[in-house]
Amino acid sequence: MATLERFISIPYHGERGEDRWAWGKSNSGATAWVLCDGASESYDAAAWAECLAWNIVNGLLSLERVPRNGRGNLQKLVELWIYRARRIYQRNNQAQLAADDWLSKASQARGSWATLLALRISPRGKTITAWTVGDTELFVLDRYRDILHLPISASEEFSLTPPLIGSSKRTTIPPCRVWHLQIQSLQQPRLILCTDALAAFILTKPDEERSMWWEFITKAPLKAVIDELAQTREIGALVADDYTLLELRL
Repeated sequence: MATLERFISIPYHGERGEDRWAWGKSNSGATAWVLCDGASESYDAAAWAECLAWNIVNGLLSLERVPRNGRGNLQKLVELWIYRARRIYQRNNQAQLAADDWLSKASQARGSWATLLALRISPRGKTITAWTVGDTELFVLDRYRDILHLPISASEEFSLTPPLIGSSKRTTIPPCRVWHLQIQSLQQPRLILCTDALAAFILTKPDEERSMWWEFITKAPLKAVIDELAQTREIGALVADDYTLLELRL
């Protein structure tokens, strides 16, 4: 079963930042993991990211199994869970909306926004289904070696305007990309879920240096990792943003 080995959070926007994550386990031992990066320009990015993350986790755990065919059906399932998250988010914000001034109400009408990276991992950790909207990145490692990463393939592909899921029912849900991954051949598999700024930084590194960074991030004392990343941000080598990383062991 997939387990959380390390969690790193270095906020930049406020005390807790605007990234949120959630996880859960089914009776069969399958696990679901979701990381959402709230867009700082939106009305209440953190609340929407948290609502979205938990609703997607609950939806993933409601599946007895993940169908092996029909990616369109998998995309429709995610859309249904997003609609449910929107209803819950709007209901939770009714009281706040009544108390807001006209400017805040106008901001809320435009909505809140977040990316989505969602995983459903089989009980034995050999099969992974991933859903993505936006640029929150999944890295599949064998020990410290980068085997594959998605949905962004190179650092220069990160954009200031990635696809985002909006909280307003008036906004269109972007297409959700779906991957089925088989990792039986890996000797020491690790999964890294990572928000965009930190992922883009890692992807600038050549393979050997990237492996060294992964070893440091996953093995060094947590305080040393946080201090190093914060200092890297201060000197401008890392884009100023919230950094969130989850390391899963299988």
